Amino acid sequence: MKQLVLAVALCTTLVMAAQTHKDYKNEKMNMTVEEIATKRTEKLTKTLDLNETQQEQVMQLSLESAEKHKAKWEEAKAQHENGTWEKPTPEQRSEMQNKMAERQKELDQKMKGILTEEQHAKWRKMKDRQAKRLKKKRYNKRMDHNKRMDE
Repeated sequence: MKQLVLAVALCTTLVMAAQTHKDYKNEKMNMTVEEIATKRTEKLTKTLDLNETQQEQVMQLSLESAEKHKAKWEEAKAQHENGTWEKPTPEQRSEMQNKMAERQKELDQKMKGILTEEQHAKWRKMKDRQAKRLKKKRYNKRMDHNKRMDE
């Protein structure tokens, strides 16, 4: 009986956790460009102690970035819904990665112009940690997928 109660509690917890993650992801994708940019700017203001001028510049940069990201997201969503999405070829994937690296370099240069040296170093460190977490998350996701395929 205890095992049954424990199993039900565990299943309920897992379902609730999965639902919460799904809700968060949907909430994030349903935000407007302005909301996304404001949230990013507020986070950086808090983390890097930005002054008013820096906040305005970061907000403008965040708006531009969010607009581009939202447009790509909507395009991909439309392709998935109408069935025209195709997995990118290795050449296309390489090209996308190169473009992303270019955008990251551009962003880094723009942020270098906005932030002080100390703030930029802190921001750079923050971005590196974020990239490591994302890489680890993708690795774990791939390993989970491979494990399920083996079963």
